[in-house]
Amino acid sequence: VAPTPPKAAAAAPSGPTEDNGSLPIHDEKSTPGADEPSILLYYCYTPHPLPSVPSHIAFQRELCLSLGLNGRIRVSSEGINGVLSSYKQSDLEDYVRRVVGNLGDGMTEDEFDAKYCHLRKDIGVEEQMFDALSVKSTREVVSLWEPGAEEQRSAARARAKALRRRRRNEKMADKEGGNTAKVTAKAKALRRRRRNEKMADKEGGNTAKVTQSHCCSLPVVPSPPNGVDLGGYIPAPHLSPQEWNDSLLSLAISGEEAILIDARNVYESRVGHFRVPGVPTLLTNTRKYSSLPTVLEAHKSELAGKHVFMYCTGGVRCERASTYLQALSDGDGWSEGGKERIEKPKGVYQLKGGIQRYLATFGLPEDCVKEQKYELELYQQSSGFVNQCLYKGKNFVFDQRRTDPIIGGLQPVGQCLLCKKPWDDYDNGHSPKQNREARCRRCRILVLVCDECRGKIRTWGENNDDKGDNLPELFCGPGGESCIDEGNFADAVEIIKGRLP
Repeated sequence: VAPTPPKAAAAAPSGPTEDNGSLPIHDEKSTPGADEPSILLYYCYTPHPLPSVPSHIAFQRELCLSLGLNGRIRVSSEGINGVLSSYKQSDLEDYVRRVVGNLGDGMTEDEFDAKYCHLRKDIGVEEQMFDALSVKSTREVVSLWEPGAEEQRSAARARAKALRRRRRNEKMADKEGGNTAKVTAKAKALRRRRRNEKMADKEGGNTAKVTQSHCCSLPVVPSPPNGVDLGGYIPAPHLSPQEWNDSLLSLAISGEEAILIDARNVYESRVGHFRVPGVPTLLTNTRKYSSLPTVLEAHKSELAGKHVFMYCTGGVRCERASTYLQALSDGDGWSEGGKERIEKPKGVYQLKGGIQRYLATFGLPEDCVKEQKYELELYQQSSGFVNQCLYKGKNFVFDQRRTDPIIGGLQPVGQCLLCKKPWDDYDNGHSPKQNREARCRRCRILVLVCDECRGKIRTWGENNDDKGDNLPELFCGPGGESCIDEGNFADAVEIIKGRLP
């Protein structure tokens, strides 16, 4: 049974009001206009497994081509996850309606969880648009753990086989007068016939049955490496942005124990995260999402007996992570030092629509903040405890913008890894498409380095010829001296506390 969110204290109306006439009213409806360029962020779990992943991939490609949309879409039997760009938001809205219709009964636009995002104003529109479309099949909408060693070897063999096949087809194409498509079709038909004949032996020679039942198979989703059984568990209850605020602030006022978990990676939380007065935030500081289970297991004592609130960029990662945490806390491994069992979390909740939807409700456009700093400070001082935007800083996004222009605070949350100066620009004033960002020399994740310090170090992709001899190498760990991807993933965790106003 899903836990009931803690009862919220009575809250005053949230967000800027008409009394602050010089400030724009910004709420969840403040999305780009129908004829304005926009970014669509979405995910959904379908009510029933997709009958054919290849067929849905073909549908997605044809639809995006007809609407002129580019971006990334991942399709699995359990649902889809994507980010797309368009010069007209109306085309993205049309895309959502047609995909929802294609998914059939039981799917609604609310469950599709579409979020239309503004473009930044400090870089050109063209530089924020995707240049191409990628639609791929995946095992899951989002995967919390990596495949085992055997699965990885199998995938490597499959890639090598595909490479050999492509090279063979290219050679054969020379004999067909350069008609690669014709050769590829012949090769596919031959492989399909051989595979069906081989599998027919197991079906008593019934080739027709084999052809029907094996035309669309997907890799089996791997089990968690620690043996935690997710069977029978569902994702944690969703809280709207207003419910999120009300619940957290109610607990902070009452003194009841709660904790937030940032389910994102270190380079995301470094430019922005939740800071709730009286409630600690656990920054997992992982390099990749699949390290999150290790962090949760290592910090069970910080979660025991508390209300746990999980958040991520758009919500999809918390679907799997919150399910895992509930199963973990019910299992035999929920103990201190492997001995005495500790108390389970009192409840686990997730932010519906993630940071993106939260800032659409409580955040403000970055250009407005910069131009009207004095008025915004006055508003924040007069708005009181309950009305505050609890997210501080920027929202890192996985598209050509790097960060969303709707923000949650005046001062940068991030800081230069070397000199600790407030800093939240990974690209040092350049467009992300220019690829001028600083990255760790070992694992290549993004690192915040201010303009002044940037010339004093060598990041990934830079050598002595670029910057001269004897410049120190930059890594992503504390002080830039080591990589967080070495050793125990849980060592980099931080627990921060918001301050009461």
